[in-house]
Amino acid sequence: MNYRFVIYKPEAEKVEISGEFTNWKPLKLKKVSRSGYWEAEIKLKPGEYKYFYLINEKKVVADPTSIYKVEDGFGNKNSILKVNA
Repeated sequence: MNYRFVIYKPEAEKVEISGEFTNWKPLKLKKVSRSGYWEAEIKLKPGEYKYFYLINEKKVVADPTSIYKVEDGFGNKNSILKVNA
């Protein structure tokens, strides 16, 4: 199943997503013209995944639209995505 990740960060120069589905390696999001939105479409199997956004290679941000979040042990929060079959 393809899952579309979207975040609104008009001030950002670069936005990446990192999570269990990328083996915690940052994956670059595409800027949606001048709207301030960034997006990526990622193929995911059913399951539960922790992830976060990385803004300008420094700031870790949990997904503001995610209901589920958990501390990561480094002073940040990870979002949790549950993908059903």
